[in-house]
Amino acid sequence: MELFSELFRNRVAELLANENNCILVTVPLSAGAPLVEQIKRHKCGRVFTVSRSNRDDLAKDVLDALTKAIGK
Repeated sequence: MELFSELFRNRVAELLANENNCILVTVPLSAGAPLVEQIKRHKCGRVFTVSRSNRDDLAKDVLDALTKAIGK
């Protein structure tokens, strides 16, 4: 529902425009709204695909990526 909010879309675009920001988002796999595609293509972004086989171990991978992104 957030994607229907112009205020939300504008704020996300602002966050993505600042390379100093480190944000964690969830997006649908299927192609959809332009904002979702922009997030998926962002040069600083990384997409993690969750499956039954990796869902238990994925948290560590996401945490490692976030830690690296914020430089700690």
